[in-house]
Amino acid sequence: MKLEINSNTSNDLHTILNEKFKIKCVTCGFETKSVFSKRMGNLTFKSYAFGNGLNFHIIKGDVLQPIQIDYIKNNSSIRYLFMLSGDLIVKLSDKVRTRLSSNQSAIIAVNVLQNQIFTFPIQNNLELFFIELNKERFYPINQTEFDGLPKQLSEVFNTNPSENHFLYQSFYTLNVTDVYNQMTLAKAEGILKRFFYESKVFELLWLQTEQYKNELLYGYDTNVLRKVDVEIIKKAKEFIHNNCGQELTLAILSRSIGTNETKLKNGFKKLYGKTFTEILLNERLNKAKLLVEERLLSIKEIAQACGYKSVTMFSIRFKEHFGLLPSQYKNS
Repeated sequence: MKLEINSNTSNDLHTILNEKFKIKCVTCGFETKSVFSKRMGNLTFKSYAFGNGLNFHIIKGDVLQPIQIDYIKNNSSIRYLFMLSGDLIVKLSDKVRTRLSSNQSAIIAVNVLQNQIFTFPIQNNLELFFIELNKERFYPINQTEFDGLPKQLSEVFNTNPSENHFLYQSFYTLNVTDVYNQMTLAKAEGILKRFFYESKVFELLWLQTEQYKNELLYGYDTNVLRKVDVEIIKKAKEFIHNNCGQELTLAILSRSIGTNETKLKNGFKKLYGKTFTEILLNERLNKAKLLVEERLLSIKEIAQACGYKSVTMFSIRFKEHFGLLPSQYKNS
């Protein structure tokens, strides 16, 4: 599937999606949502338009056919990309091309009349969010205001066309994950949601620009969320899933995985938006729900199998989570 975009507005993007692929598109206030059919990948594309050249996009789901998005002659946009999971190939010219994988981020821009081309290979569990920033929103502006930026990035904001493209790629920080989790978990609606989302988009711009600046000066920061750290955290979550019926503390978990408690404690919160205790509780109760549905064990046996010494406490937690006591759920 190939999509050509020659506009900087998110509404035009979704209009083109709707016209070309006949997919469902819903707009509510500053939020637009398009949902691809299952045949095309069961993919969700959300956009948040803040006006004056600032857009925020979230793409999530499975890709069953390769998708190519061509931003035609789109030299006025700077894009900040964040790959939570999956792969994306970015092409700025015949010589400038890169592949973004899970936990990586990038800042990209073209300064000549070239296309920015995004290619999504066939894959499962893609999750990407990115910011589109039209540099024309800063004009007219005193050039000295860009002095705080590294020279190459400052030149991107320059009005004079050049032959250079801009590409910065790295692993994003834990703080970026934290901001994104705050956005996805936000309960605000209407104008309050817009205020909140827009403030967080600017925070993401600041965090990623600061990371680029600091890496130029000092190299990689120790707070950067490296892929190896993410794999350790994911391995720890899998360990919880497989051993949730046993006695399990953060200390026991860290020794079993071969890392320290602080990394796991911070990593769970940043990567999943939950604490160790919340993750353990969810795993135990989800396991309990499956065992109740199987109807092979008594409630007492299920409680013990899920790490609960007290049937009463197990029943309380089960009702808090699912709205019914285990016995009621079993009978229903």
